[in-house]
Amino acid sequence: MSDELLLPDGFKLGCNPRVSEFGTVCAPMADKIKTIPRDQWPSLIGQVSLRPRVRKVLDQNGYGSCATESTTQGVMICRDVAGLPFDLLNPLSIYHFTNGGSDNGSNIDTNLVRARDVGILPESYWPRSKGWRASPPTGYEKIAANYRIDEFYDIASIDEVGTALLKGFAVVFGWQGHSCILTDLLSTTTALYCNSWGNWGDAGFGKINLASINWGYGLFAIRSVKDGDKP
Repeated sequence: MSDELLLPDGFKLGCNPRVSEFGTVCAPMADKIKTIPRDQWPSLIGQVSLRPRVRKVLDQNGYGSCATESTTQGVMICRDVAGLPFDLLNPLSIYHFTNGGSDNGSNIDTNLVRARDVGILPESYWPRSKGWRASPPTGYEKIAANYRIDEFYDIASIDEVGTALLKGFAVVFGWQGHSCILTDLLSTTTALYCNSWGNWGDAGFGKINLASINWGYGLFAIRSVKDGDKP
C-alpha cells in the first residue's frame, strides 16, 4: 500500500502545522478516554465503522481548504451518529475565517475550534458557490450554532488513534501537506480515511499506514455527545 498523494489536476494542498500547544484548545484524549491496548485491537476491529456515516464526500475543487473540509466532514459524521437529519455543510463558510485572508490553507486545530465555538453554515443557507472570500450575512451565527461539534480531543499516540476509531470517534489528521479524516481502523497498522477530492480513489476513500501520519499537524478525535454514548 502506498501512502503517496497524487493530486488531481487543479488541486493543491493546504494543511498547515498546528498553531496551538498540545492540550490547550481541548482536553488530551488520554485524560478522558481509557486507551485500548493494541493487543486487543484485532478482536474489536470491524465492530465500529463510520464509513456509512459519510453521506456525501466533499470536494475542495482546487482550493487549499482540506483542513476545513475534513473538519466539516467530521461534523457531518457526528450529526449522522447523533441521528440528526442530513444537511450538506459548506466548509468555505469557516475557511473564510481560518485561512488568514488568502487561499494558502489553514490549520486543523483552528478549524476545529471554529466548528466547536461558532459552527458551520449549511449549503442551503450559504452555498459553496459564494466562495471563501465572501463574508456571511449579519446574524449567520444563529444558523451556524446549529451545526457545531460538541467537543474534540487531542491525540498523543498511535494507541490513542486506534482507541478513538474503535470507540466511534472520527479522527482528523494530516500528512504530506494534506488533511483528511479517519473513519475506520482496518488493522493494527492501517486505517481508512475519507478524502475531500470528490469521487477519488475508492468512492472518495483511501487507506493509510498509521506510521505515515504527520504529528506536526495535530490529530484530533471528534464525536457528538448528543447520541447518548458519552465517553
